Amino acid sequence: MSFGVDEKSLMRRIKTVNNIRKITKAMKMVATSKMKADLTRLLNGKNFGINAVDNIFTSDMYMKDRAPATPSDA
Repeated sequence: MSFGVDEKSLMRRIKTVNNIRKITKAMKMVATSKMKADLTRLLNGKNFGINAVDNIFTSDMYMKDRAPATPSDA
């Protein structure tokens, strides 16, 4: 049983698959790089966010009155 595939079209298909493989690899590398940058930004901003919320509760009298009681306040 023959599918009528000649050598030229087979070689073209192999080349196409290899090119798609290269593009996919490059896209994975870009995604990895972006993920690393995002994780670095998140880690650098983590303490800022925590300190900002604490500052809001300690500096604003309205929020200070409504803040949940902590064991150190009791």
